[in-house]
Amino acid sequence: MNILFIIAMYYHCHKLGWMGWIWSMAGILCFDRFARIVRIVLNGGLKTATLSTTADSNVIKISVKKPRFFKYQVGAFAYMYFLSPKSAWFYSFQSHPFTVLSERHRDPNNPDQLTMYVKANKGITRVLLSKVLNAPGHTVDCKIFLEGPYGVTIPQMVRMKRNLVGVAAGLGVAAVYPHFVECLRLPTTDQFQHKFYWIVNDLSYMKWFENELQWLRERNCEVSVIFTGSSVEDTNSDESTKGSDDKEDNEITVKCLNKRPDLKELVRSEIALSESDNNNITFYSCGPSTFNDDFRHAVVQGIHPSLKIDVELEEESFTW
Repeated sequence: MNILFIIAMYYHCHKLGWMGWIWSMAGILCFDRFARIVRIVLNGGLKTATLSTTADSNVIKISVKKPRFFKYQVGAFAYMYFLSPKSAWFYSFQSHPFTVLSERHRDPNNPDQLTMYVKANKGITRVLLSKVLNAPGHTVDCKIFLEGPYGVTIPQMVRMKRNLVGVAAGLGVAAVYPHFVECLRLPTTDQFQHKFYWIVNDLSYMKWFENELQWLRERNCEVSVIFTGSSVEDTNSDESTKGSDDKEDNEITVKCLNKRPDLKELVRSEIALSESDNNNITFYSCGPSTFNDDFRHAVVQGIHPSLKIDVELEEESFTW
């Protein structure tokens, strides 16, 4: 579309003048494409990614070996081009931005693995999900181009001296989780309490993110999954799901509300708890745009002039 627009503007203006504007647009577009190609080449050019999923999920896990010059940082995202001769030809020219997670913290023996979680909607992601579900073991390899990383990281302190509360909705967990990983790796004390809330409308999500949730629990982070759906299969709303070692310390609490949670009450209670302990608090949030708006408003409503602690909100968004 950009190329067609520049060509149309050229034929419109080449007799009227103002051609400097046309050439400047063409120069910016050429530089942008050249910079993208350079990033792809620095990331190793054509690469092989492993796509996997569970039988009843619409989320694809993409794993790819970390390129030599790929500088991972928390909050980074990368564009991915999927190359498949069996798919529509124009899919190969589409680039899709995905949040990047590093497996270094969870698997020291495999530190060069990058992971991305993708929810299948329409177009190429739906095509990929169909291929993965039809493949043996629900796993398939795919040729890709990797462009990135992009994004900025939130500066972290040498020692974590505040309570952390993460609130993620749906696939927003992929953006909130890396910040918790980075913070929980810092030295801390039992004085501070960290909590991670994940709001989902499908409990099958826990299957593909279970290892990450257990990693948080192993570091004394309280993990709660809030189910907003209307029905639950094989899940007791009054009980907690446990990890494979079946220890009480590794419990992941599942709260079945059958409706959206009261974000204002959640924020108010967490601020009140931190104030009673005289600890500052930081909220990390990510989800659909309406969720981000509601949560931001809830944090604003939870702050009042008599508050004696510092309250911060770090928000990630998948919308532009």
